[in-house]
Amino acid sequence: MNIPTTTTKGEQAKSQLIAAALAQFGEYGLHATTRDIAALAGQNIAAITY
Repeated sequence: MNIPTTTTKGEQAKSQLIAAALAQFGEYGLHATTRDIAALAGQNIAAITY
């Protein structure tokens, strides 16, 4: 039985946002903004839920 290893666009966006958040918080601490995180990830700000 083969298990597919493809990821959905949502999973890719989530991974990109998490990586960007880690980079931004690592550099700016709590001064990182969600706009900067979204921009770094190449995602729309609406992809981040509060």
